[in-house]
Amino acid sequence: MKIPFFNLYIGARRDSPKSYYSGGLRRSSGWSASNMTAVYDGEKTPYEMGNPYNFELDYYTMRARGWEAFLNTDVVQNAIHKYCLWIVGSGLKLQSDPNDIILNKKGITSQDIDNFTRDVEANFRIFSNSKFSTYSQNYDMHTVAAESLKNAIISGDVLCLLRVTDDERVVIDIIDGHHVQNPLMSDYYAEAADRGNKIKEGVEIDRKGRHVAYYVASDDMKYQRIPAYGEQSGQRMAWLMYGRRYKIDSVRGMSYFSAVLENASKLDRYKDATVGTAEENAKIPYSIEHNQYSDGENPMINQLAQTMSDGKGVAPETETDYADAAVLAAKIAKQTSKYVYNMPRGATIKRNEFKADNQFKDFFLTNIDIFYATLGIPAEVALDKFGGSYSSSRAALKSWEYNMFVSRTNILQKQFYSPIYNVWMDVNVFNNKINAPGYLEALMMGDVMTLEAYRNCRFIGATVPHIDPEKEVKAERAKLGDKFDSVPLTTAEQSCENLNTGDFENISKKTKYEKDIAPDFVTADDGGDGSV
Repeated sequence: MKIPFFNLYIGARRDSPKSYYSGGLRRSSGWSASNMTAVYDGEKTPYEMGNPYNFELDYYTMRARGWEAFLNTDVVQNAIHKYCLWIVGSGLKLQSDPNDIILNKKGITSQDIDNFTRDVEANFRIFSNSKFSTYSQNYDMHTVAAESLKNAIISGDVLCLLRVTDDERVVIDIIDGHHVQNPLMSDYYAEAADRGNKIKEGVEIDRKGRHVAYYVASDDMKYQRIPAYGEQSGQRMAWLMYGRRYKIDSVRGMSYFSAVLENASKLDRYKDATVGTAEENAKIPYSIEHNQYSDGENPMINQLAQTMSDGKGVAPETETDYADAAVLAAKIAKQTSKYVYNMPRGATIKRNEFKADNQFKDFFLTNIDIFYATLGIPAEVALDKFGGSYSSSRAALKSWEYNMFVSRTNILQKQFYSPIYNVWMDVNVFNNKINAPGYLEALMMGDVMTLEAYRNCRFIGATVPHIDPEKEVKAERAKLGDKFDSVPLTTAEQSCENLNTGDFENISKKTKYEKDIAPDFVTADDGGDGSV
């Protein structure tokens, strides 16, 4: 069956018929409506959805709008701050987890693996907390990780690159993705074509779609080609850290909140207009209304005259009942320390009762929830409000906990920490600073399985605290049953991480030391039982 030519073009002719007869279905009774088929394009009712759009992203304008929203909109800034605060915090900690099964088959003993684990964790912890881990030496690696994540989710991507210094240290550097551009008016296009590659959005890619190099523009419109892989080592030395990607063949990332940028801008203007209206109305607390009998006199003129004449009162021109009322008003004001006005004839003073937009709270918070949900943060977490029931608050935290786990793994670990860790370990093993039996041989022979077995690790951070930890523990115990009453549900190391009290190994050593010196502080008043 051959599809009519016009069906190959989406929305090219909206007035053309969408159905055609299928020659493969013929009944003895002849053709009927049941034999007709139609091309389905997602539209149930004809002309209801309009023409579809195949968007081509303007990455540079979109990233500019992302930064504009971050600067101008408090909701966006709060969302980004909370996201980075929870995901990165003070930095992720390396948990080396070499694969014993693979390494044991290579003749590497379990004792060698244990020694390697302790050695690599201790060295990498010092490296990541040091300012010497970064190219500028202004921040440590964890601070750069938070900055990279912020740039990736606001503007779409950030270029990360590793450098090896003259004293054979690995340092991390990051470049704003805005500077990764097509090298216009240069010979780079022809050179890339000679290599069988092409340049797209400032990224040189090969036939497999692999990133080969990045082109960084300077202020004087000159371009620098940064290879993605080391010429000799073949290790990844530069890469783009993404927020989100649009399509499979997209080489650049897009902002996390690209779908709600316009709504965030409108919502911010709506809030400013509402607050501004309230402010302007607050400036007019009272108004004076005159009827047809009023002579237009200002009841506050006497107070104004007193101010201008250094407190000397202005006596009324005539002694009338109205004047007597003015004298009485002055006495009341003096006794009560409050203003009392003797209103002129035909004038009344009214309080300006301003009523704010009654729908502001519901409308604003509903849209805020949608915005935070787009970013993946429950509103309760973003706003630090847990006023609901235990179940609802727990559900919000568990949802956010899972989001944290996935984001840390897919963004921070795979796109930031792990590439740095791999190169760092290559350099340190090569320089005999880390003892990893068989690692260099695997590196020279291209034994990927052994290398990956050594590099296998996790990067962990602070966890979401439970609302009621005792309930959580009892629930898990109930799931396990009576046979597992004595089975530990956590480790001392994990407890230290949850409490944010430091490294378990260091705590154990310090505790042992404190126990050793504790008898020196026991006084004679302890009754001889060792208690203080």
